[in-house]
Amino acid sequence: MRRVVGVALMVDGLLAVYGFTTLLASLGSRDKASVAVIVVRAGAAALATIAGWLVTQRRPPGDGLAVTAAVVTAITVTIGMSGQLLPTNLSPDFRLPVALTYCAAALAVIAFVRRENRA
Repeated sequence: MRRVVGVALMVDGLLAVYGFTTLLASLGSRDKASVAVIVVRAGAAALATIAGWLVTQRRPPGDGLAVTAAVVTAITVTIGMSGQLLPTNLSPDFRLPVALTYCAAALAVIAFVRRENRA
């Protein structure tokens, strides 16, 4: 289970950072709120990649970083999708389910870390 959580964090982080590299040229034409959410989400994606690696390697800081990355990612995706601050090609019908999926994933990471720390 530890490897599944770690790999999921790494894949999400790497895909998000890759997606944001295509936005670098358009940052100058975006409003400040949109740029702020993009920068925070990109930082959370980088943190998720690092946390995923640490979780798979059973390193002590990995659990805390995983929770932080998952929560920040869920918050930024929810704000970005609901306020249309994050660029997306998703249909408006799918934005809420995607945001809820990220929130559920964050809760799953929190539950995983709490269970691991109890054992």
